[in-house]
Amino acid sequence: MNEPNVKYEDLKEFAFKLLTHVGVCHDSAEYVSEGLCDTSLSGIDSHGIKLLPHYVQGAIKGRINKNPNFEFDLKAHCAGVLNADHSYGHHSGVVAMKKAIELAKKHGMGAIAVNSSSHFGAAGYFALKAAQEDMVGLSFTHADSLMLSKNSTRPFFGTNPISFCAPVEGEEPFYLDMATTNVSWNKVMNTAAKGKSLEPGWAVDENGDEVLDAKVARALFPSGDYKGFALSMMVEILCSILSGAPYGRNITSMYKTPIEESRHLGHFFMAINVEAFQELDIFKKRMKSMMEELRAEPQKEGEAVLCPGDPQKQYKKERLETGIPIFSSTWEEFEKLSQEFDIPLPKTVGA
Repeated sequence: MNEPNVKYEDLKEFAFKLLTHVGVCHDSAEYVSEGLCDTSLSGIDSHGIKLLPHYVQGAIKGRINKNPNFEFDLKAHCAGVLNADHSYGHHSGVVAMKKAIELAKKHGMGAIAVNSSSHFGAAGYFALKAAQEDMVGLSFTHADSLMLSKNSTRPFFGTNPISFCAPVEGEEPFYLDMATTNVSWNKVMNTAAKGKSLEPGWAVDENGDEVLDAKVARALFPSGDYKGFALSMMVEILCSILSGAPYGRNITSMYKTPIEESRHLGHFFMAINVEAFQELDIFKKRMKSMMEELRAEPQKEGEAVLCPGDPQKQYKKERLETGIPIFSSTWEEFEKLSQEFDIPLPKTVGA
């Protein structure tokens, strides 16, 4: 079948209804459905709505605490730790970032480490919330061992993403969201599902040798060789050592571990109050000037010079009009869930 397109609001409503139907509390369902749909809206399909069936099963089978009881331990006036009680990472992440923003408004900066959480989707979803409050936002998470370690035959650290967002005058915030590997593992899985070959520099097999066959891929190359490997370790320190969460090969797999088991993941969030450093208007104007100057740089081979986040902004503009494309395999899973729980499928664009 052709990949159907679904309007953002309709897709978000479908996700929310599915989650609440299986007993997920209102706040968790709201943040998960918003996070997944916002991510797909921005063109990051690997961490978007395709994950909804997996998240639903996590709630049904017991990996996710459907009604978590968060515990904050503020160890300093602007920093602390959140025990997420095995909630969805989207829920704990939003709560932690909101707390970081609250602290930053009072003290100039706020930082929250999170433990006992689960997969939180795209890191940019959380950093963007700080930027929308006219702050600089940073967001990190670790993941199960998927990055080939330097000079090793197997992975130790995960894809461990980094996100940094900042407000800009006259346009949506500057948006950086990157894995510390050349691609995400979900992108490898998407490629495998489409029956396509991987690109060079993406993945290795169980012996640490490069492969183009997605079915035998077992680990990913780090971005920039040892530099991505080092950045991944930096993220691990923030998300594991600071928070008290497991690290490295002690982290359970998202897909290979029985879905009845909690994952004990850690995250780290920071909000920086721009006005603790300089006037907000000046900061936003200078951000705009820098980005416009960069985009005006000489082009090579007719390709536009882009700032990080520009492709995501273009995707969002287009998909708000044409709808979010759904992989055919994902749509089939939606159809099964719709029938099982008697929840109508979202309307497709043009239907």
